Amino acid sequence: MNRKKRNLNYIRLKNKLRKGDIISNFEKISNSLTTQEEELFFDNVIKQHEINYKKKYKLNLKLYSCELGLLGDDFMKNLTTIKLNFKKSL
Repeated sequence: MNRKKRNLNYIRLKNKLRKGDIISNFEKISNSLTTQEEELFFDNVIKQHEINYKKKYKLNLKLYSCELGLLGDDFMKNLTTIKLNFKKSL
């Protein structure tokens, strides 16, 4: 993909996010974590993504929803997939 197409895709996605579209991220966490460790992990991941989105799109995107156990849980490595959905905050 050349530079012009990348810039157009960036602009299109930024406009969708401005209008209230949702952007999703997938993370894998260990099943052996305690509840306190999970909360710390979630907080760190959420803050990291919010900072990255603020830098990249210059928008304040906040956590909209969180879903556990989706898309390919890895039983061999004892991992669970979580889906984080971010949406523009009002």
